[in-house]
Amino acid sequence: MRSLVFSSILSVAAASAPPTSQYAATARWMVENLNWGYLTTTSSRSKSGSVGDPFGNPYAFADVAGVPYFYASGMDSSMIDIAAGNTRVSFGMSEAEFIGTSDEVVACKIGTFYGDPENPPCARLVLSGRWRQLVSGSDEDTTAKSALFAKHPSFPSEPHDFFAAAIDVDSVWILDMYGGIPDVTPADYFGATAAQMLRQTRQEQQHVRVSRKRPNVYDTVSTARWMVETLTWGSLATVSTRTEGSVVGDPFANPYSFAGGPNGELYFFASDMDASMIDVAANSRATFSLSDASLTGTNNSVSACVVGSGPYGDPENPPCARLVFAGNWAKLDSNSAEGATAQTAVFNAHPSFKRYPSGHDFFVAKLDIDGIWLIDHYGGATHMSVSKYLGWSAASDVVV
Repeated sequence: MRSLVFSSILSVAAASAPPTSQYAATARWMVENLNWGYLTTTSSRSKSGSVGDPFGNPYAFADVAGVPYFYASGMDSSMIDIAAGNTRVSFGMSEAEFIGTSDEVVACKIGTFYGDPENPPCARLVLSGRWRQLVSGSDEDTTAKSALFAKHPSFPSEPHDFFAAAIDVDSVWILDMYGGIPDVTPADYFGATAAQMLRQTRQEQQHVRVSRKRPNVYDTVSTARWMVETLTWGSLATVSTRTEGSVVGDPFANPYSFAGGPNGELYFFASDMDASMIDVAANSRATFSLSDASLTGTNNSVSACVVGSGPYGDPENPPCARLVFAGNWAKLDSNSAEGATAQTAVFNAHPSFKRYPSGHDFFVAKLDIDGIWLIDHYGGATHMSVSKYLGWSAASDVVV
């Protein structure tokens, strides 16, 4: 159902298996092999955002036969949202998470011709459904915990009344090639066979942004600015207005590239054809989430994020920093001063953006930040002052 828009696609990306025509098998392969993504809820909290915001929280997971399972604490912000009564969630994943592993995908790698986490052949997957806490001691609870503990060895040591939970998937959204979103039903997804889930692996030197040294963990504002300077992609969460691979009103987590501005602004290069842009055209409220886990495999890798590193190494480990910005999405005029600054920033961070087709209505945009949530150590979330974040300067930096 899809046609190729770009004529000069990287041959290594086109040669990957499962082939791009096997969308359900690709989705299952991602779920089977990735170990974290972005759990997105509808916020019930007014700190660091607004009630009703889609809230994207980096979360570890494991699957059994395609069912995504999680190990969570009632103290977590996402669990507070769910406990307020809205159990509809989404979970967003990107093949960019494989960078630095034997499964890395050239199409995701900044520095190749079209390579970028926002490049369509760098597959993005969003599973939506209802969150369900498992009955402790049930057969499913035992099976889920076995899978979770095998994939995340630090989980059995977690305090704070952790429990196993699942997403009962009823919508599947995947983008893994040029040409638009295929129709993948839950039956297609769960029906994919092991024989289809084969994948060629590729390796190549990873291009990373070079930044200042990582700040002291207790300097939270500097840590947030360092993450924005250093990371290249995260998850843009919107309120879905679509029935294609989603449910109207659901929080929708879409992996997205970005660049930081001179004062920590969040700049993007987006197309009106994108699912998230269709959403923000109806409701401009959005959040953008970052995880230190996306640096795994680069020269900025954070040991606290690496599964098996020390007793607690995991993407869900609090010292593996998670940062969420809330605000209103705003399209920028590329001829304005800020629009020119934003375009320079995104083109420097993502060189392939200059080659994106003019007929796809790409534009520069920003998130007008009005809330900042950070976890970068044990002890709970920091609800950060936006003015302090934007007003930070390198002269005040404290490095490790």
